[in-house]
Amino acid sequence: MVVIDTRNDYEIAVGSFDGAIDPRTPRFRDFPAWVSANRATLESARKIAMFCTGGIRCEKATAYMRDQGFDNVYHLQGGILNYLETVPTADSRWRGGCFVFDERGAVGSGLAPMPELEPVKLLPGKRRIMEE
Repeated sequence: MVVIDTRNDYEIAVGSFDGAIDPRTPRFRDFPAWVSANRATLESARKIAMFCTGGIRCEKATAYMRDQGFDNVYHLQGGILNYLETVPTADSRWRGGCFVFDERGAVGSGLAPMPELEPVKLLPGKRRIMEE
């Protein structure tokens, strides 16, 4: 199984699942080009699982992959936020924090804010989405 993080590169820098592929895409609209460039590798995978923050981008990525002829494509229902909210820390395969587009910056298990990650420092040239 291949597991792909469909989020933007700066989000992945804050945290991801163990063993997930980072497509290194600065924007979600770059995902189709990444799929095209990696098609041979992806076609050899028996299953493809994708995830994103809240579930929307990975649903779109799943639909795109199916349109491109991939059959065994799945996504994490409710995204990372649902996973962090429902899976106990001891059972979690998540590492780091999950970048969120609000004043919290990043959250961890149980959706607890993780101010120590200060994801805005990881975003050279980008402004914080929510001004304080």
